[in-house]
Amino acid sequence: VEEKKIPVRDEGIESNKPRSMPNPSPYWGDELYWNDPADPAAMAMDSKGRVWISSRIRRDDNVPAFCKEGSDNPYAKLFPITRSVRQLSVFDPKTKTFKLIDTCAEAHHVVFAGDKDETIYMDGIRSETIGWVKTRVLDATGDLSASQGWCGAYFDINGNGKFDDGVDQRINMRGVYSVAPSTVDNSVWGAIPGVPGR
Repeated sequence: VEEKKIPVRDEGIESNKPRSMPNPSPYWGDELYWNDPADPAAMAMDSKGRVWISSRIRRDDNVPAFCKEGSDNPYAKLFPITRSVRQLSVFDPKTKTFKLIDTCAEAHHVVFAGDKDETIYMDGIRSETIGWVKTRVLDATGDLSASQGWCGAYFDINGNGKFDDGVDQRINMRGVYSVAPSTVDNSVWGAIPGVPGR
């Protein structure tokens, strides 16, 4: 058994955890014993034995330019992203090293779809998108922009299966909690928290 600290790329990332103890701990008292800037949340293993972890690698507002409005990335044209709380880190147990993957969409829960691209899907509890990374494409090309995508929710008013700005109506999801790709029709499902949930 060994312990590995998940690295971050940006200096000065503060933990998302509370800054004070609401009640003293019987052991730690008022000491803040958890101050991890990576703030890992969930993990999934790929076919190579690597562990993909949702974790913070950068400041929330330091998203790549291809995520933002004005980019020629097709997903940014429809749903530009200006901040995300967690991205991905990948731990390779063979080399005992981490690789940091800067995603546009927030990564909270992560799950592999089992498709030929070994796509990992991510939900965004603080965002309005579901994101994904085609890990085989990323491994083969190293191209972050071409290997990832994301989408927001909308009503497909004209029923053509794609988002048409000015025709279809966007839906404010207020965050997606957990994702589950279907092996039946390749759809991806997510829960929207709240009462009532959706």
